[in-house]
Amino acid sequence: MQYTSSMYTDLTDEELIELTQDGNEIAFGQLASRHSFRIWQLVVLNSRQTRDAEEIFQDIWIAVWENIGGLRKISSFGAWLQKIAYTACRRYYTTKRHTRDEILQNTDQLAKTMDQDAFARFRETELQEAATEAVHHLPEKVRSVAVLYYLEMSTVKEIAEALNLAVGTVKTRLREIRTLLRTEFGVEEVKNRRTPKALEQEAPKPASRKIKEAFEMELTFERDNLLRALQGLKNVTIRQNAVPILSNVIIRTEEDAIDLEVSVKMKVEGTVKAEGVLTVPAQKLIDTLKTLPADTPIDLVTTTNDTAEIRCGEGIYKITAMSDEAVSQPLADEGETFAMRGEMLRDAVRKTQFAVSTENTRPFLNGVYFNFLEDRTEIAATDGKRLALAYYDPIKQKRKTHGFIVPLKAVREIPKTFPESVEVDISVSGNQIRFTDGNATLTTELVEREYPNYQRIIPKDHEGKTIVSTAQLLRVTQHIGQLSNSEEHRIRLEIDTERIRVSTKTSESEEAHETVPVESGTGCVTIGFDARLLTDALTHIETESVSIEFSRELNPVLIKPMDDDRYISLVMPMLLE
Repeated sequence: MQYTSSMYTDLTDEELIELTQDGNEIAFGQLASRHSFRIWQLVVLNSRQTRDAEEIFQDIWIAVWENIGGLRKISSFGAWLQKIAYTACRRYYTTKRHTRDEILQNTDQLAKTMDQDAFARFRETELQEAATEAVHHLPEKVRSVAVLYYLEMSTVKEIAEALNLAVGTVKTRLREIRTLLRTEFGVEEVKNRRTPKALEQEAPKPASRKIKEAFEMELTFERDNLLRALQGLKNVTIRQNAVPILSNVIIRTEEDAIDLEVSVKMKVEGTVKAEGVLTVPAQKLIDTLKTLPADTPIDLVTTTNDTAEIRCGEGIYKITAMSDEAVSQPLADEGETFAMRGEMLRDAVRKTQFAVSTENTRPFLNGVYFNFLEDRTEIAATDGKRLALAYYDPIKQKRKTHGFIVPLKAVREIPKTFPESVEVDISVSGNQIRFTDGNATLTTELVEREYPNYQRIIPKDHEGKTIVSTAQLLRVTQHIGQLSNSEEHRIRLEIDTERIRVSTKTSESEEAHETVPVESGTGCVTIGFDARLLTDALTHIETESVSIEFSRELNPVLIKPMDDDRYISLVMPMLLE
C-alpha cells in the first residue's frame, strides 16, 4: 500500500515500526515525533546541561534508526527505546567527563564588579546550575531522591510514593544529600528549587540531518513539474520589492509564494524523502532549473548551514536559503464557501480586468467587483472612463454572499493559478478571500470599500445603432490611434448609415483618416474617443461583428458583441476640438 505523508499520522506504532524497518524515513519521523517528548524529559533529568541533553537526544534517535531493524518483538518498543535512552546518557558522561572545576565557576572577580543585588541574583543562578550538575555525581543510593527533589520539584510525600520509601527515609536521604552537596561539591543549599529550563521547552525535532548526511530536508522532482509551478508563482515573487523575503519562494513539501497582499500556493508532484521548510530566491531557483536537463530528476535538499542544494546527476548547485519566519502568511480562515466554474471565472477576468483603475485616488475602483444577485451574477470593472460588465447565471449558495472587490493584483493571478481548473471553490471570511481548486490556492485581502452603482451610468435606450466588423474597426482604430497626439490619443468617429470615418489631426493643418463600411445602421453622430479605450473595448469583443449604440456626442457609448447580451463595454466620449 502506498501512503501519503498525511496518512502516517493514523498508523499505529506497530505499523510505523514495520515501515521504518523497511527503510521508510517518513514513518520513522512520525514514530520519533510521537515519543520525542517522553524521551526528552528522560534525557533532561539524566543530563547536566541543556546543550548536553540536546546532543544526547539526537544520539538516541540516530541509535534507534541504526538498530531498529534488529527489534524482533515490536510490542516491546517502549522498553527498548527507554533502554537506548539510558544507555546513551550513561555513555555520554563516560566518554566526556566534566570536572568540578568546570561545574563551579570562580565568582570572586565577579563579586568585585557587580553591585550587591546583581551579584546575589547571579549567585543564586550559579547555585542552581551547580546543584543541577552536582546531583548527577551523587552516590546511586541517593541520586534518585535528589533528581526528584531538585529537578522534578517533587514533594517529600511524592518522592516516597514514587520510590516506595518511608517519608522518614526520604527526609534522611535529603539531609545526607545536602551534606554531600556542601562538603563534597561546595554547593550551598538552593533556596528556590526549579525545573531545568530544558524541561520547560518543547522537545527538539529528532535530527534526521544526522541520519541522512546532514540534510534537514530532501525532495525529488521532475524538473518540468517544479519549473511549471515556479513559473506560475513568478509574478507574485519576482519584482522589485523593499522587503527581500517577498522575492523568495517557500517550499513546505509544497509550493508557496507570498507577498503582503497576495498569497499563491501550488502543489507539485514529487518524492518526499525528508520533510521540512525551505525559503529560497525564486528567480535564482528558476534560472538554475532552466539550465538543467528535463529528463533527469531534481533532488532539492537543505543543509545545516542555511544552504539549499539542487542536485541533478553529477551536478550540485548551492543557493542561500532564508528563514520563512520573516513573513506571516496571509491565509484566510474557513468561511462561507461556494463553487464557481473555472471557465466562467477565467472568462470573467479576461473580459473585465482591463477596465480596472490603476490610480490610487479612488481605491474602490482598484479591483474587479463580484455581484451576486437572485437571477444572475455580475462581474464588473470600471476606472470612471469606461466600464466592462459580464453577466452569468446565478451562483448556488447556501447563504447569500454580498458583493466583494478582488484587487487587481490578485485578479491577474487567477488565470495563471487556475489555467485549466474545472471548478474553483471561493471562500470569503472577514476581509479575506480564498480561491482554490485543491491543487492551487490563491489568497488575498479584499478591497474594503463600497463599489459604485455602475447600472446608473448604463444608457437604457439609444438614438442610433451601427453594426460593423470587429476586426476592421479594431485595425483602423489602432492605426489612426498611433498617429494621434501622444498625450491625448484623441480620435474622431463620424458614424452614419453607410460607413464610419475614423480620423485624427497629426498637426494643425494635417489629418489622417480611414473609413470602415458598416453592415447596418441607424442614426448619425460624430464622437471623440481616447483611441486606447476604444481599442481595449474592441479587443475584448469575441464575435465577428460588434454593435455600437449611441445617442449624443457626449453621452456614453455602448459596445456589445453581436447576438450576445451577456457582455457590454461602455466608453465615455472625449470633447472634440
